[in-house]
Amino acid sequence: MSNPRVFAVDLGTTKTVAISAVLNDQGHVKVESVASFPCTGMVKGQVRDKDAVAVSIDRALGRVEAEVKERAENVVVAVGGKGVTSQRKQAFVPIVPAGRVVRRQDVHQVLGHSRQVRIAENCELLLAAPAEYRIDGNRVHGQPVGHNASRLEVTTNLVMAERQDILAIKEVIAAGGRHAETIVPEALAAGLGVVNTEASEATAIVVDIGGSVTNVAVFEGGNVCHLGTAPVGAWHVTNDVAQLLRIEFAEAERLKTSHGCAVAASIGPDDVVQVVQSDGASRPMQRRVLAEIVESRMKEIASLALAIVADAELESWPRTGIVLCGGGSLLPGTEELFSRATDGRKARTAHPRVAGGHTRDLGVPQMATVVGLAKHALAGHDEEFVPVSAQTGWQDTVRSLKSLFGAR
Repeated sequence: MSNPRVFAVDLGTTKTVAISAVLNDQGHVKVESVASFPCTGMVKGQVRDKDAVAVSIDRALGRVEAEVKERAENVVVAVGGKGVTSQRKQAFVPIVPAGRVVRRQDVHQVLGHSRQVRIAENCELLLAAPAEYRIDGNRVHGQPVGHNASRLEVTTNLVMAERQDILAIKEVIAAGGRHAETIVPEALAAGLGVVNTEASEATAIVVDIGGSVTNVAVFEGGNVCHLGTAPVGAWHVTNDVAQLLRIEFAEAERLKTSHGCAVAASIGPDDVVQVVQSDGASRPMQRRVLAEIVESRMKEIASLALAIVADAELESWPRTGIVLCGGGSLLPGTEELFSRATDGRKARTAHPRVAGGHTRDLGVPQMATVVGLAKHALAGHDEEFVPVSAQTGWQDTVRSLKSLFGAR
Protein backbone atom coordinates (compact mmCIF):
# COMPACT_ATOMS: atom_id res chain seq x y z
CA MET A 1 0.00 0.00 0.00
CA SER A 2 1.40 3.38 -0.94
CA ASN A 3 2.10 6.02 1.68
CA PRO A 4 1.08 9.30 0.04
CA ARG A 5 2.62 12.62 0.97
CA VAL A 6 0.23 15.48 1.69
CA PHE A 7 0.79 19.23 1.72
CA ALA A 8 -1.17 21.41 4.14
CA VAL A 9 -1.37 25.21 4.31
CA ASP A 10 -2.66 27.34 7.18
CA LEU A 11 -3.46 30.94 6.20
CA GLY A 12 -3.00 32.95 9.39
CA THR A 13 -3.41 36.62 10.21
CA THR A 14 0.33 37.30 10.30
CA LYS A 15 1.89 34.38 8.44
CA THR A 16 1.29 31.38 6.21
CA VAL A 17 2.46 27.99 7.47
CA ALA A 18 3.02 25.05 5.11
CA ILE A 19 3.95 21.46 5.92
CA SER A 20 4.41 18.15 4.16
CA ALA A 21 3.49 14.97 6.02
CA VAL A 22 3.07 11.21 5.69
CA LEU A 23 1.84 8.46 8.00
CA ASN A 24 4.63 6.46 9.64
CA ASP A 25 4.52 2.70 10.25
CA GLN A 26 2.61 3.25 13.49
CA GLY A 27 -0.06 5.31 11.76
CA HIS A 28 1.13 8.59 13.32
CA VAL A 29 1.40 11.85 11.41
CA LYS A 30 5.06 12.32 10.50
CA VAL A 31 5.94 15.85 9.39
CA GLU A 32 8.78 15.91 6.89
CA SER A 33 9.10 19.66 6.35
CA VAL A 34 7.65 22.89 7.73
CA ALA A 35 8.05 26.48 6.57
CA SER A 36 6.37 29.82 7.14
CA PHE A 37 6.32 33.21 5.46
CA PRO A 38 4.88 36.55 6.66
CA CYS A 39 1.45 37.49 5.34
CA THR A 40 -0.80 40.50 5.93
CA GLY A 41 -3.44 39.62 3.36
CA MET A 42 -5.79 37.73 5.69
CA VAL A 43 -8.36 39.64 7.75
CA LYS A 44 -10.64 37.85 10.21
CA GLY A 45 -10.07 34.52 8.50
CA GLN A 46 -10.86 35.79 5.01
CA VAL A 47 -8.67 36.66 2.02
CA ARG A 48 -8.47 40.44 1.61
CA ASP A 49 -5.28 40.90 -0.44
CA LYS A 50 -5.05 38.05 -2.94
CA ASP A 51 -1.62 39.02 -4.23
CA ALA A 52 -0.08 39.16 -0.76
CA VAL A 53 -1.61 35.83 0.25
CA ALA A 54 -0.60 34.15 -3.01
CA VAL A 55 3.02 35.27 -2.61
CA SER A 56 3.09 34.06 0.99
CA ILE A 57 1.71 30.65 0.01
CA ASP A 58 4.19 30.29 -2.83
CA ARG A 59 7.17 31.19 -0.63
CA ALA A 60 6.17 28.87 2.23
CA LEU A 61 5.27 25.94 -0.01
CA GLY A 62 8.33 26.54 -2.16
CA ARG A 63 10.60 25.98 0.83
CA VAL A 64 8.75 22.79 1.75
CA GLU A 65 8.89 21.52 -1.83
CA ALA A 66 12.62 22.16 -1.98
CA GLU A 67 13.23 20.12 1.16
CA VAL A 68 11.13 17.09 0.17
CA LYS A 69 12.03 17.40 -3.53
CA GLU A 70 8.43 17.12 -4.69
CA ARG A 71 6.03 19.60 -6.26
CA ALA A 72 2.87 20.27 -4.21
CA GLU A 73 0.34 19.77 -6.97
CA ASN A 74 -2.56 19.31 -4.53
CA VAL A 75 -2.98 21.15 -1.24
CA VAL A 76 -5.33 20.89 1.74
CA VAL A 77 -6.22 24.29 3.19
CA ALA A 78 -8.62 25.72 5.78
CA VAL A 79 -11.39 28.27 5.39
CA GLY A 80 -12.62 30.37 8.31
CA GLY A 81 -14.26 33.64 9.17
CA LYS A 82 -17.84 34.69 9.72
CA GLY A 83 -18.96 33.07 6.46
CA VAL A 84 -18.54 29.56 7.86
CA THR A 85 -21.75 28.35 9.52
CA SER A 86 -23.22 25.02 10.56
CA GLN A 87 -26.66 23.53 11.05
CA ARG A 88 -28.13 20.13 11.84
CA LYS A 89 -30.43 18.16 9.55
CA GLN A 90 -32.33 14.97 10.36
CA ALA A 91 -33.38 12.31 7.87
CA PHE A 92 -34.65 8.72 7.89
CA VAL A 93 -35.18 5.76 5.57
CA PRO A 94 -37.37 2.68 6.08
CA ILE A 95 -35.60 -0.68 6.10
CA VAL A 96 -37.40 -3.09 3.77
CA PRO A 97 -38.27 -5.75 4.65
CA ALA A 98 -38.66 -4.56 8.23
CA GLY A 99 -36.17 -6.13 10.60
CA ARG A 100 -33.46 -6.95 8.09
CA VAL A 101 -29.81 -6.06 8.64
CA VAL A 102 -28.78 -2.48 7.86
CA ARG A 103 -26.40 -2.34 4.89
CA ARG A 104 -23.92 0.29 3.78
CA GLN A 105 -26.26 1.22 0.95
CA ASP A 106 -28.89 2.16 3.55
CA VAL A 107 -26.38 4.40 5.30
CA HIS A 108 -25.46 6.04 1.99
CA GLN A 109 -29.12 6.65 1.26
CA VAL A 110 -30.03 8.23 4.60
CA LEU A 111 -26.90 10.39 4.56
CA GLY A 112 -27.80 11.57 1.09
CA HIS A 113 -31.27 12.54 2.30
CA SER A 114 -29.83 14.46 5.26
CA ARG A 115 -27.71 16.50 2.89
CA GLN A 116 -30.70 17.74 0.90
CA VAL A 117 -31.18 21.18 2.42
CA ARG A 118 -31.79 24.59 0.95
CA ILE A 119 -28.53 26.53 0.95
CA ALA A 120 -28.25 30.28 0.44
CA GLU A 121 -27.29 31.22 -3.10
CA ASN A 122 -24.00 32.75 -1.94
CA CYS A 123 -22.94 29.63 0.00
CA GLU A 124 -21.59 26.15 -0.70
CA LEU A 125 -21.78 22.98 1.37
CA LEU A 126 -18.31 22.38 2.78
CA LEU A 127 -18.79 19.34 4.99
CA ALA A 128 -21.55 16.95 5.98
CA ALA A 129 -20.65 14.89 9.05
CA PRO A 130 -23.03 12.42 10.73
CA ALA A 131 -23.44 13.36 14.38
CA GLU A 132 -25.79 10.58 15.47
CA TYR A 133 -27.50 7.44 14.15
CA ARG A 134 -30.72 5.94 15.52
CA ILE A 135 -32.25 2.55 14.83
CA ASP A 136 -35.97 2.28 15.54
CA GLY A 137 -35.66 5.38 17.72
CA ASN A 138 -32.70 4.15 19.77
CA ARG A 139 -29.31 5.82 19.54
CA VAL A 140 -26.50 3.72 18.06
CA HIS A 141 -22.91 4.06 19.20
CA GLY A 142 -20.74 3.67 16.13
CA GLN A 143 -21.83 2.60 12.67
CA PRO A 144 -25.36 1.17 12.24
CA VAL A 145 -24.29 -1.38 9.61
CA GLY A 146 -25.05 -4.92 10.79
CA HIS A 147 -27.92 -4.01 13.13
CA ASN A 148 -31.45 -5.30 12.52
CA ALA A 149 -33.89 -2.45 12.01
CA SER A 150 -37.15 -1.22 10.57
CA ARG A 151 -36.13 2.45 10.44
CA LEU A 152 -32.73 4.13 10.18
CA GLU A 153 -32.33 7.77 11.23
CA VAL A 154 -29.38 10.15 11.11
CA THR A 155 -28.62 13.62 12.40
CA THR A 156 -26.01 15.25 10.19
CA ASN A 157 -24.04 18.41 10.87
CA LEU A 158 -23.86 20.48 7.69
CA VAL A 159 -21.11 23.08 7.41
CA MET A 160 -21.45 25.85 4.83
CA ALA A 161 -19.05 28.55 3.67
CA GLU A 162 -19.60 31.64 1.56
CA ARG A 163 -18.82 30.96 -2.09
CA GLN A 164 -16.65 34.06 -2.43
CA ASP A 165 -14.41 32.87 0.41
CA ILE A 166 -13.99 29.43 -1.16
CA LEU A 167 -13.26 30.92 -4.57
CA ALA A 168 -10.72 33.33 -3.08
CA ILE A 169 -8.84 30.46 -1.44
CA LYS A 170 -8.87 28.45 -4.66
CA GLU A 171 -7.53 31.47 -6.55
CA VAL A 172 -4.62 32.19 -4.21
CA ILE A 173 -3.61 28.52 -4.28
CA ALA A 174 -3.98 28.37 -8.07
CA ALA A 175 -1.83 31.50 -8.49
CA GLY A 176 1.19 29.30 -7.83
CA GLY A 177 0.04 26.58 -10.22
CA ARG A 178 -1.37 24.39 -7.46
CA HIS A 179 -4.81 22.96 -6.74
CA ALA A 180 -6.84 23.29 -3.52
CA GLU A 181 -7.81 19.62 -3.40
CA THR A 182 -9.61 19.83 -0.06
CA ILE A 183 -10.96 22.82 1.86
CA VAL A 184 -11.63 22.16 5.55
CA PRO A 185 -13.46 24.34 8.10
CA GLU A 186 -10.77 26.03 10.20
CA ALA A 187 -12.46 25.18 13.50
CA LEU A 188 -12.59 21.50 12.56
CA ALA A 189 -8.93 21.45 11.54
CA ALA A 190 -7.84 23.00 14.84
CA GLY A 191 -9.89 20.45 16.75
CA LEU A 192 -8.42 17.54 14.83
CA GLY A 193 -4.97 18.89 15.61
CA VAL A 194 -5.29 18.70 19.39
CA VAL A 195 -8.14 16.39 20.42
CA ASN A 196 -7.02 12.86 21.25
CA THR A 197 -8.88 9.61 20.69
CA GLU A 198 -10.09 9.26 24.28
CA ALA A 199 -11.59 12.76 24.41
CA SER A 200 -13.22 12.40 21.01
CA GLU A 201 -15.11 9.30 22.07
CA ALA A 202 -16.99 11.39 24.63
CA THR A 203 -17.40 15.13 24.17
CA ALA A 204 -14.75 17.75 23.49
CA ILE A 205 -14.94 21.52 23.17
CA VAL A 206 -12.07 23.15 21.29
CA VAL A 207 -11.52 26.92 21.39
CA ASP A 208 -8.88 28.12 18.93
CA ILE A 209 -7.89 31.72 19.77
CA GLY A 210 -6.27 32.99 16.60
CA GLY A 211 -5.01 36.37 15.53
CA SER A 212 -8.25 37.98 14.39
CA VAL A 213 -10.90 35.32 15.03
CA THR A 214 -11.69 32.65 17.59
CA ASN A 215 -12.92 29.34 16.20
CA VAL A 216 -14.99 26.91 18.24
CA ALA A 217 -15.57 23.22 17.48
CA VAL A 218 -17.75 20.88 19.54
CA PHE A 219 -17.22 17.14 19.15
CA GLU A 220 -19.55 14.47 20.51
CA GLY A 221 -19.05 10.73 20.20
CA GLY A 222 -16.17 11.23 17.81
CA ASN A 223 -18.13 13.43 15.42
CA VAL A 224 -18.30 17.19 14.98
CA CYS A 225 -21.70 18.41 16.13
CA HIS A 226 -21.24 22.18 15.99
CA LEU A 227 -18.84 24.80 14.64
CA GLY A 228 -18.75 28.55 15.07
CA THR A 229 -16.54 31.63 14.78
CA ALA A 230 -16.28 34.74 16.96
CA PRO A 231 -14.85 37.82 15.16
CA VAL A 232 -12.28 38.65 17.86
CA GLY A 233 -8.85 37.27 18.65
CA ALA A 234 -5.39 38.01 20.00
CA TRP A 235 -4.90 40.95 17.60
CA HIS A 236 -7.77 42.76 19.29
CA VAL A 237 -6.10 42.36 22.68
CA THR A 238 -2.95 44.00 21.34
CA ASN A 239 -4.96 46.75 19.66
CA ASP A 240 -6.74 47.54 22.93
CA VAL A 241 -3.39 47.93 24.68
CA ALA A 242 -2.08 50.18 21.91
CA GLN A 243 -5.18 52.38 21.85
CA LEU A 244 -5.69 52.76 25.59
CA LEU A 245 -2.02 53.34 26.41
CA ARG A 246 -1.48 55.43 23.26
CA ILE A 247 1.59 53.50 22.18
CA GLU A 248 2.81 51.88 18.96
CA PHE A 249 1.29 48.51 18.03
CA ALA A 250 4.67 46.76 18.18
CA GLU A 251 5.22 48.02 21.74
CA ALA A 252 1.72 46.89 22.69
CA GLU A 253 2.47 43.42 21.32
CA ARG A 254 5.70 43.30 23.32
CA LEU A 255 3.92 44.30 26.51
CA LYS A 256 1.15 41.76 25.94
CA THR A 257 3.44 38.82 25.23
CA SER A 258 6.06 39.67 27.87
CA HIS A 259 3.92 41.01 30.72
CA GLY A 260 0.26 40.44 29.84
CA CYS A 261 -2.10 38.33 31.93
CA ALA A 262 -5.76 37.42 31.46
CA VAL A 263 -6.50 37.56 35.21
CA ALA A 264 -5.67 40.98 36.64
CA ALA A 265 -6.35 39.93 40.23
CA SER A 266 -3.30 37.65 40.11
CA ILE A 267 -0.95 40.63 39.63
CA GLY A 268 0.40 42.35 42.71
CA PRO A 269 0.02 46.15 43.13
CA ASP A 270 3.79 46.64 43.31
CA ASP A 271 4.51 44.88 40.00
CA VAL A 272 5.72 47.55 37.54
CA VAL A 273 6.55 47.43 33.81
CA GLN A 274 8.29 49.94 31.58
CA VAL A 275 6.25 51.31 28.67
CA VAL A 276 7.99 52.83 25.65
CA GLN A 277 6.06 55.84 24.37
CA SER A 278 5.68 56.86 20.73
CA ASP A 279 8.45 59.46 21.18
CA GLY A 280 10.84 56.77 22.43
CA ALA A 281 10.70 57.81 26.08
CA SER A 282 10.04 55.14 28.70
CA ARG A 283 7.73 55.41 31.71
CA PRO A 284 6.76 53.03 34.50
CA MET A 285 3.22 51.61 34.78
CA GLN A 286 1.53 49.20 37.12
CA ARG A 287 1.41 45.79 35.46
CA ARG A 288 -2.08 45.30 36.84
CA VAL A 289 -3.32 48.15 34.59
CA LEU A 290 -2.02 46.24 31.58
CA ALA A 291 -3.65 43.05 32.85
CA GLU A 292 -7.00 44.79 33.29
CA ILE A 293 -6.95 45.85 29.63
CA VAL A 294 -6.03 42.34 28.54
CA GLU A 295 -8.59 40.68 30.81
CA SER A 296 -11.44 42.81 29.51
CA ARG A 297 -10.98 41.64 25.92
CA MET A 298 -10.22 38.05 26.90
CA LYS A 299 -13.47 37.94 28.86
CA GLU A 300 -15.29 38.99 25.70
CA ILE A 301 -13.57 36.22 23.74
CA ALA A 302 -14.56 33.66 26.37
CA SER A 303 -18.15 34.92 26.45
CA LEU A 304 -18.53 34.74 22.66
CA ALA A 305 -16.92 31.29 22.52
CA LEU A 306 -19.21 29.92 25.22
CA ALA A 307 -22.24 31.37 23.43
CA ILE A 308 -21.26 29.24 20.42
CA VAL A 309 -20.93 26.20 22.68
CA ALA A 310 -24.42 26.88 24.07
CA ASP A 311 -25.81 26.70 20.53
CA ALA A 312 -24.64 23.06 20.38
CA GLU A 313 -27.23 22.19 23.06
CA LEU A 314 -25.05 19.53 24.70
CA GLU A 315 -26.75 17.08 27.04
CA SER A 316 -23.85 17.30 29.51
CA TRP A 317 -20.61 19.21 29.95
CA PRO A 318 -17.54 17.19 28.84
CA ARG A 319 -15.20 15.74 31.44
CA THR A 320 -12.31 17.17 29.44
CA GLY A 321 -13.67 20.70 29.92
CA ILE A 322 -12.47 23.18 27.32
CA VAL A 323 -9.43 22.49 25.15
CA LEU A 324 -7.62 25.72 24.24
CA CYS A 325 -5.28 26.20 21.30
CA GLY A 326 -4.11 28.95 18.95
CA GLY A 327 -1.56 31.65 19.70
CA GLY A 328 -3.98 33.52 21.95
CA SER A 329 -4.16 30.57 24.34
CA LEU A 330 -0.52 31.14 25.33
CA LEU A 331 -1.40 34.30 27.26
CA PRO A 332 -0.88 33.63 30.99
CA GLY A 333 -4.13 33.31 32.91
CA THR A 334 -6.21 32.18 29.91
CA GLU A 335 -6.95 28.75 31.38
CA GLU A 336 -8.04 30.31 34.68
CA LEU A 337 -10.20 32.89 32.90
CA PHE A 338 -12.06 30.21 30.91
CA SER A 339 -12.42 28.09 34.03
CA ARG A 340 -14.01 31.01 35.87
CA ALA A 341 -16.28 31.71 32.89
CA THR A 342 -17.58 28.13 33.12
CA ASP A 343 -18.16 28.06 36.89
CA GLY A 344 -14.92 26.31 37.72
CA ARG A 345 -14.90 23.68 35.00
CA LYS A 346 -11.56 22.54 33.65
CA ALA A 347 -9.78 24.41 30.86
CA ARG A 348 -6.41 23.35 29.48
CA THR A 349 -4.07 24.45 26.71
CA ALA A 350 -3.38 21.64 24.22
CA HIS A 351 -0.34 20.98 22.04
CA PRO A 352 -0.41 19.04 18.75
CA ARG A 353 1.57 15.79 18.71
CA VAL A 354 3.43 14.72 15.59
CA ALA A 355 6.26 12.37 14.71
CA GLY A 356 9.41 13.31 12.85
CA GLY A 357 12.07 15.93 13.35
CA HIS A 358 9.79 18.95 13.61
CA THR A 359 8.06 18.27 16.92
CA ARG A 360 9.53 21.42 18.49
CA ASP A 361 8.24 23.64 15.68
CA LEU A 362 4.79 22.07 15.48
CA GLY A 363 4.16 20.97 19.06
CA VAL A 364 2.80 24.40 20.04
CA PRO A 365 -0.86 25.53 20.29
CA GLN A 366 -0.67 27.92 17.33
CA MET A 367 0.14 24.99 15.00
CA ALA A 368 -3.06 23.06 15.76
CA THR A 369 -4.77 23.99 12.49
CA VAL A 370 -2.00 22.98 10.09
CA VAL A 371 -1.45 19.68 11.94
CA GLY A 372 -5.19 18.99 11.82
CA LEU A 373 -5.24 19.71 8.10
CA ALA A 374 -2.49 17.15 7.51
CA LYS A 375 -4.33 14.60 9.62
CA HIS A 376 -7.53 15.20 7.66
CA ALA A 377 -5.73 14.83 4.32
CA LEU A 378 -3.88 11.67 5.33
CA ALA A 379 -7.19 10.02 6.24
CA GLY A 380 -8.72 11.23 2.97
CA HIS A 381 -9.01 7.76 1.47
CA ASP A 382 -10.48 6.21 4.59
CA GLU A 383 -13.49 3.99 3.99
CA GLU A 384 -15.64 6.20 6.19
CA PHE A 385 -15.86 8.71 3.35
CA VAL A 386 -19.33 8.08 2.01
CA PRO A 387 -20.41 9.32 -1.44
CA VAL A 388 -23.82 10.96 -1.42
CA SER A 389 -24.15 11.61 -5.12
CA ALA A 390 -22.81 10.35 -8.41
CA GLN A 391 -20.01 12.91 -8.17
CA THR A 392 -16.71 12.28 -6.41
CA GLY A 393 -15.57 15.74 -5.37
CA TRP A 394 -14.85 16.59 -1.73
CA GLN A 395 -18.06 18.60 -1.57
CA ASP A 396 -20.06 15.46 -2.36
CA THR A 397 -18.97 13.31 0.55
CA VAL A 398 -20.21 12.67 4.05
CA ARG A 399 -17.92 11.19 6.65
CA SER A 400 -17.58 10.09 10.22
CA LEU A 401 -14.55 11.73 11.83
CA LYS A 402 -13.58 9.07 14.37
CA SER A 403 -10.70 7.65 12.35
CA LEU A 404 -9.12 11.08 12.15
CA PHE A 405 -8.64 11.32 15.91
CA GLY A 406 -6.68 8.10 15.92
CA ALA A 407 -4.25 9.32 13.27
CA ARG A 408 -1.69 10.66 15.72
